[in-house]
Amino acid sequence: MRTGDLERAFKETTYSDNMDRLNTGLSNLTFTDNIKGEIITISDLTITAGSEIIVSHRLKGVPIGKLVLKQQGNGFITDGTIWDDRKISIINNGPADITFLRLFIIRE
Repeated sequence: MRTGDLERAFKETTYSDNMDRLNTGLSNLTFTDNIKGEIITISDLTITAGSEIIVSHRLKGVPIGKLVLKQQGNGFITDGTIWDDRKISIINNGPADITFLRLFIIRE
């Protein structure tokens, strides 16, 4: 938006109208709208204890980290040996299998 557009918007509408539109727009933003990342769900594969799996992503860059959003099973997810612009690997270093995993991978 150019400066002239912003000035015109404020002249043609009231402050209250502008705040309502701004609040509506901001409240509809999601986590992924604000952070370069991707949510990955693994539900069709059991990640056995001690195993490493490869997961593809669409970030168009090398991820810098991950957040475990949800998991089923008493496993412990750690970074694997592969982290590149198309895939990462993760290791289940826990004592039990993981039957469901949702990750958020983050790119700088």
